[in-house]
Amino acid sequence: LVAAIASIPTYKKAWTRPDTETSISYSVGAIAAALSAVSVGRLDFVLLILPVYSVMYQSSVAVILNRDRIFGRT
Repeated sequence: LVAAIASIPTYKKAWTRPDTETSISYSVGAIAAALSAVSVGRLDFVLLILPVYSVMYQSSVAVILNRDRIFGRT
């Protein structure tokens, strides 16, 4: 919950000033988080919550930063 609240300023900045962030860093972060989720030895909520949250957070920021390219806006 704290990490989700702490991410609000990043979402706001990514939405209002996408030119000030690099989407590749968030994309690579999402891939790294996905790999860490896969590397967890067993299906355990406690072990998976942070990597899964990180995948969702980082990939959503990457989508926000690339929204014009993804959704065809100029």
